[in-house]
Amino acid sequence: MSIGLAEQLLADNPAAAQRLLTEAQEASGHALAELRDLVRGI
Repeated sequence: MSIGLAEQLLADNPAAAQRLLTEAQEASGHALAELRDLVRGI
């Protein structure tokens, strides 16, 4: 998962780690929204 990769990059490339964390945050937000929509449809 990108969070694990971001952790590995943190010391050597903090900018890349930040990008990965931002992407992971956005992806988890989208996934949560999809789950909410699914639950509302049940």
